[in-house]
Amino acid sequence: ATSILEGLQSWSLDVKNCRGQGYDGAASMSSAARGTQAFIRQKSPKAVYTHCNAHCLNLAIVHSCDIPMIRNMIGTVNEICSFFKSSPKRHELLAAVIKDICPHTRRITLISLCRTRWVERHEAFEVFHSLFKAIVKTLEVMANEHVYLDEYGSWKWDQETRTKANGFLTAIAQFQFIVTMITVMKCLSVLKPLSIQLQKRDSDIYKAYTQVGSVKSDLKAIREQVEVHFDRWYEASVELGKDVDVEPAVPRIAKRQRHRDNVPAATPVTYFQRSLCIPLMDHLVAQMDTYFSEIQMNVSKLMCLVPEVLVSSSNATIDAAIDLYHTAAILSPRRAKSFVSARPASHWMRGETSKIFCFSIA
Repeated sequence: ATSILEGLQSWSLDVKNCRGQGYDGAASMSSAARGTQAFIRQKSPKAVYTHCNAHCLNLAIVHSCDIPMIRNMIGTVNEICSFFKSSPKRHELLAAVIKDICPHTRRITLISLCRTRWVERHEAFEVFHSLFKAIVKTLEVMANEHVYLDEYGSWKWDQETRTKANGFLTAIAQFQFIVTMITVMKCLSVLKPLSIQLQKRDSDIYKAYTQVGSVKSDLKAIREQVEVHFDRWYEASVELGKDVDVEPAVPRIAKRQRHRDNVPAATPVTYFQRSLCIPLMDHLVAQMDTYFSEIQMNVSKLMCLVPEVLVSSSNATIDAAIDLYHTAAILSPRRAKSFVSARPASHWMRGETSKIFCFSIA
């Protein structure tokens, strides 16, 4: 922060006129208490800090998925993907079982969970869910090869493969794993379009910010009616469990529990709603509000002044941004609003639209 302030001073730039700052997500730069952006905002309170929106979305999802049940499910899915991808022989058996159980699917390969691109994690969960029956059957064939000799022949699996297959089978053939997988997949599907939009090379930043607002509203709507939505997800989990002979059940509850949720509930649907769905939705809503704050959303409305946006959007408004910056405005709020509203779209569609139009209110 000191270097930035000294550099601005050497260039005769007053930091009080700064209206925006952008750095990476490192704590030394982004911390709201002791980061560079915090020191800059002490000098210029209206210098809004903005981080890469795609990274912000990833961080919001990562922090939301830190619930033990979700963390364990993600780890298991990742290990199973690596288990099949690391051996052509195992993958060959998986492909044979998929062809037998899911003859109409085009997918025969699992997708690993990418640590940085969560849009790929969405696809990984969807593929794992669609091939779940085949995955369970393949692990059963590996763990109990002698039982399926007539159906799939002899593969002569080594002891390590049989042991790992049996462990993975025990982990995923539980109702807790199934309901967690489907709940996470359904919740993150709300974020998938936004994730794709933010990671496009030709992404439109105005449309992206508009979509951020829509996603936040959708998440809050789901949270308000969480019972209705989770009932559908729970029924889907029960149906998938029937396909692999898994019955709905609540994990063992002890009086003193440290490593998992000890939520009192009379039925499995109530237990998983309280211990899984509600915490996940609360985390998603809170994290989205943290990484895409109201002040950032208000500042983003200044992009309505770009001629292309003015032409394409009939309901564009900069009222919130003007209210934020009005104390340091070059134009008064009334004149700024009239400047935009008084010019019809045809004004911006003349021959000089190829020129860059710059308008400042701060």
